[in-house]
Amino acid sequence: MADGFPDDADGHALRRIARTGSDLSKPMFVNFQVAVPDAASANALAAVARELGYRASVYDDSSECSLPWTCECSTRMLATYESVIAIQNELAEIAKPFGGIPDGWGTFGNGPTGQPPVR
Repeated sequence: MADGFPDDADGHALRRIARTGSDLSKPMFVNFQVAVPDAASANALAAVARELGYRASVYDDSSECSLPWTCECSTRMLATYESVIAIQNELAEIAKPFGGIPDGWGTFGNGPTGQPPVR
C-alpha cells in the first residue's frame, strides 16, 4: 500500500490507470458494469441509474458474465479508491430489486492513450 491503494483488485486497477498516463487528480469517465438476469431488469435498472445521474446503457452480455445482461452505468468522477468502492456499493444496492450484481468497472482514463484530460 506504498502508493496509497490497498492490495486488492480495485487498488491494482487504479495503479494500472495511473501507470498508463492518467492523472488521478483530474476527472475521467468510469464505466461500472452491473450484471442482470434479463433485458427488462436491465432496462429498469438503467432508468433508476439515470435518475441518479449516471449515463446508462444496456446490452446482452451472455458470453462474458454469469448473468446474461449488463447495465453499464458511467459517470465522470475523480477515480479514487474510496469513490470507486462507494459507487460499487451504491450500484449493488439499487441493483438488488432487479436481481443484479456489480460485475466490474473500467475506464479509458484521461491520459495520452485514453480520453483527453478534462479541464
